[in-house]
Amino acid sequence: MRHLAAPCLLSLLLCLSAAAKDKAAPLDRKGFFGLPFPIISYNSDLGFNTGVCGDLLDYGQGGLYPDYRQKLHFELSWFTKGKLILHADYDSKDLLENVRFFAAATWDRDPMCNFYGLNGSLSPYDRTLDRKGGIAMYSYNRQMIRVLGNASGRIVGPLKWTAGLNWRYYITRDIDMKGYDPAMTMYRKCVENGIISTREASGGQHLDLRAGIEFDTRDYEPCPNKGCWGELMFIGSPDITGGPWSYLQLAMRWRQYIAILREGRLTFAYQLGWQQKLWGELPFYLLQEMGTLRFKQPITEGLGGMTTLRGVLGNRLLGDGYAWTNIELRSRVYSFRVFKRFDIDIGVNPFCDLGWITAPVRIGAFSALTGLSEKEVWRETCRTHGDAGIGLKLTMNGSYIVSLEWAMPFRRDDGDYGLFVAMNYIF
Repeated sequence: MRHLAAPCLLSLLLCLSAAAKDKAAPLDRKGFFGLPFPIISYNSDLGFNTGVCGDLLDYGQGGLYPDYRQKLHFELSWFTKGKLILHADYDSKDLLENVRFFAAATWDRDPMCNFYGLNGSLSPYDRTLDRKGGIAMYSYNRQMIRVLGNASGRIVGPLKWTAGLNWRYYITRDIDMKGYDPAMTMYRKCVENGIISTREASGGQHLDLRAGIEFDTRDYEPCPNKGCWGELMFIGSPDITGGPWSYLQLAMRWRQYIAILREGRLTFAYQLGWQQKLWGELPFYLLQEMGTLRFKQPITEGLGGMTTLRGVLGNRLLGDGYAWTNIELRSRVYSFRVFKRFDIDIGVNPFCDLGWITAPVRIGAFSALTGLSEKEVWRETCRTHGDAGIGLKLTMNGSYIVSLEWAMPFRRDDGDYGLFVAMNYIF
């Protein structure tokens, strides 16, 4: 915690001294506007990242900016640790009358995908075995193809109905990267000890149906200054391959944004999330999926990593249920306009993340393997994990947000630190 004191104090001072100048008269836009951007970023779980991404936005006849009628986003990126992402999504707020529609297609190839075992602290982390000396203990080979579509519509006021379909095809197997022993991995050991069954070890395809309600009073979706957003969703999947993987989950999120200073100069923001299996069984490679209708990153997984617990190893905490909270103090410390076309905002956000596994997975198998009672399995699994850190944001025209975030975990068993350069706020 000593190491966090200086950066957190500095970020707090920057927030409290946020500039009070007003920007020039607001811009307005009509029709389509878009720019491609080169990707030069870093993710402590995945390595350096290069590629290209971009948005094409439709502002209609004017009067909407910085909001939009519809948006097309694409991304092609490659990480030095091997991960490749090809992704596109489409978001329309008026394709159908009073109905918002969102669709996405993703190909994610990761020859060194993180896997730290199941049930969090019950699977110890040894950093000396993490891609060192010819051993990549916490990696396996995974590919995922995903196609999804969903819609939401107004019920009354800010309350909306939501519904969607999500199809995924996973291929999972031992690592085959040169220089690493495929027999010395957590994935292989879980298969050999029956934690991962042979029927799920090679992946599979899944179709789930999603239905729920949404509540939204945010003033501006990409980076709100005030308002609330909530989502309650049931996720149900019949096994379309005739196997054992039918399940029902409940996913809930609540976000609130409280303006402390005007015009977004200082905002307190927090998120509460909970996802729980209610019935059935999920294969191990689905446990990290975060259930939501619209997402800010092409790959939204946890618990741990860039989109949930930023200082904790990616997907460190896997179980049948988990809860988490993110708390941020967001400031806009400097604003200016470039070429009379681009509004630029620079902001700082100190933050703290906390998370818990709320339901262990495969308790009987872990009890037999470790010699612990089922009560002890619950106690070791459901410990508190968390981190604290600071972020730097550069926003252009209220929609393009480049984010640099650094965090340290509270527990040494959760890694050394998290460092990410990416797009958007995490919530």
